[in-house]
Amino acid sequence: MRKSSWPELVGENGETAKTTIETKNPYLDVEVVQQGIPIFLDYRSERVHVFVDEQGKVTDVPKIG
Repeated sequence: MRKSSWPELVGENGETAKTTIETKNPYLDVEVVQQGIPIFLDYRSERVHVFVDEQGKVTDVPKIG
């Protein structure tokens, strides 16, 4: 079974988290997003948002959707 969330990446560098997720599942579209920037919240089964703070650290659990 493939993972749908990556809680272990909270606090990591956003670009590193993106690479980790893409390596484990190359079929996902992984986007690093600055926390607070408006985004579309529609559900997409092939997308993962990696939210980062001003220092580029992951702030929320990245998950499919």
